[in-house]
Amino acid sequence: MKNSIDKHIHSKQKNAKKGAKEHDIFDVLDTLDKQKVTEYVIKQVTKHKVSMLTFGKQGEIYKVPLPYEWWEKYFLVAKKKKDIQDQHYDLRDEFRLQHMVYDQVKHPFVKVPELFGYQELPTGEQFMVMEYIPGQTIYALLVNKLVKKNKPERAPAKDDREADTNVVKLWGPQRAGDTLSMIERSPYLHSKIPGMKLFTRDEANKIKNHLKEFLDDMHKQWIYHRDLWQNIRNIMLCPDGKIYLIDFWKSIKKEHAKNKKEIYEEISESEIKQYADDEEIFDIIDAYTEK
Repeated sequence: MKNSIDKHIHSKQKNAKKGAKEHDIFDVLDTLDKQKVTEYVIKQVTKHKVSMLTFGKQGEIYKVPLPYEWWEKYFLVAKKKKDIQDQHYDLRDEFRLQHMVYDQVKHPFVKVPELFGYQELPTGEQFMVMEYIPGQTIYALLVNKLVKKNKPERAPAKDDREADTNVVKLWGPQRAGDTLSMIERSPYLHSKIPGMKLFTRDEANKIKNHLKEFLDDMHKQWIYHRDLWQNIRNIMLCPDGKIYLIDFWKSIKKEHAKNKKEIYEEISESEIKQYADDEEIFDIIDAYTEK
């Protein structure tokens, strides 16, 4: 399969040398078979050729390159082992809902990552392949501010993993774990500390306006993310000015809800699970905005 991708790339290179438009070279991925790309990058994970990027309740995340001499494209692979104890979460549902948002909700400044494929192995392992987006989540921005306040010379982290690593280097595993957990559980924790503001008023207004437009359109499709306020890792700000919503594992398509309360509430035999309104993320953005 890798040979077929290599041949395709080689063909595109030859065409470029014959006078094809320069930007066509960088559109190679658009003409590749998504299923072949999916199979290739999942194989890199199952054969242990790449290391884990992050790990959480939703499973493992890997960053997989598709490298060539002159061009390199990265993909994210989400991996989860189906758990018979957790009937609520299925990676196929996350794939389906994220794909619906990608396909149906269009905005010039807010997006979700493009999906390439889903695969389930006989072992019960599920894989979802999507494009890799370089950027910093609100979580990473906040951790960077915390590190800079205590160690000004340390370079800011490019992503969540680097941000976590910097805190471990600064305070050691025990205190770092407590600090990072506190940031996730208490999003407002450092908002009153001088020097911990993340946004100017103009930046905050742009982010909120773009997000509100996108969320309004998403809600018109009856799709709700439900994990923006509780997890500030799920909004990523990119160098090109775009905002990406990621991690749709708690999202839901609610077609027959009687009211908004039912959208953000799940009632099962054992518990009632409450989610925060998607738009409550605006309160966190305001808390970290310069006055």
